[in-house]
Order: sequence, then structure tokens, then C-alpha cells
Amino acid sequence: MELRGKQEFKQWLYEAALWKLRARRRHHGAQRRDVAKEVGPWDRSQSGVRPLEPGDTETPSRIVATDEQRAAVRRAIEDLGGRDAEILEMAVLQERPHREIAEALGVTEAHSRVILSRALARLSSRLGEG
Repeated sequence: MELRGKQEFKQWLYEAALWKLRARRRHHGAQRRDVAKEVGPWDRSQSGVRPLEPGDTETPSRIVATDEQRAAVRRAIEDLGGRDAEILEMAVLQERPHREIAEALGVTEAHSRVILSRALARLSSRLGEG
């Protein structure tokens, strides 16, 4: 855009200032997160599931996992058997930390992570076949 003369420059400057003011108004008028609107943990007591207790770590992704899905995963883990089933039971179903898993298996934490990764890959391929 080429500005010819003082009047065109003034018009452009005026429009740029208006644009900037509108942008600031939108920014300051935008609804942001309000602490007063925060909602606590999802209470599933209405759905027939046990009510949440202090210390529960329910998340939407855990809540969405149905009993049928959990049962299918449990069966697939049992079908794997051996060390795979043992580490998946501790890591996935019991949600134990790698320190405890490593101690139970008699390996280092790093090695327990490798074992878990491989077991998860085998579990994933089994569940994909299902």
C-alpha cells in the first residue's frame, strides 16, 4: 500500500489506532479462567459408582474406561503370562512406581522401564488383534 500525502497517512494512522483499540478491548473483555468457577473432582455418585473420597485421583480418561475394557485388558495381560504379566499387573493395574517394580523384579529401574515398554508393545499388539 502506498500512501500519497499527509491526509492518507493520517487516515491510515487513525484506522491502525482504531484496530489496536478494538484488539485491546477484545483482550481485556475476554472471559478468562475464574477460580470461582473451578469444579472439584468429578463426582460419579449419581451414576451408581462409589463416591469420590479425599485423595482419589480420578480423571476423565480413567472414568471413561469401562469395566468391559478393563476386563479385556486384564484378560490380555493374563494371556501374556510370565514376566510381562507380572510387570503389567504392577505398573498398569496397581499403578506402582518403577522403584517398587524394579525391587520386586530384582532389576534396576532403567531395566524395569525397558521390560515394561516391551510388555506394553506386546499387550498393544494383542489388544489390536482382538
